[in-house]
Amino acid sequence: MGNRTGILYPDGSRSAFAYDKNDRPTALSRQFGETIRVGEQIIYDALGRITQHNSTSDTPECARSRSYLYDALGHLATYRDVSV
Repeated sequence: MGNRTGILYPDGSRSAFAYDKNDRPTALSRQFGETIRVGEQIIYDALGRITQHNSTSDTPECARSRSYLYDALGHLATYRDVSV
C-alpha cells in the first residue's frame, strides 16, 4: 500500500500530500473552499533530521519558517521560528 496523496472533504475542501523516496512527508497543501490555501514544506538532511519547515498561506500572518541545527552528537542545538 502506498502513501495517501490526497483527501477530498465533504465540504469541498482538499488536502494533497507529497513524500520523498524514503516515504517521509515533504509537502502538504490544503485548500478551504475558494478562500484560503496553506502549504507546508519539510526538508531533511542526509541523516533524516528535519532541517527546515516552511509554512505558506494566503493569510500572511500564518506564514512561518522554522530551521533546525544539530550538534556533533545529533542533538537539536538551535531552533529558529520566524514569521515570514
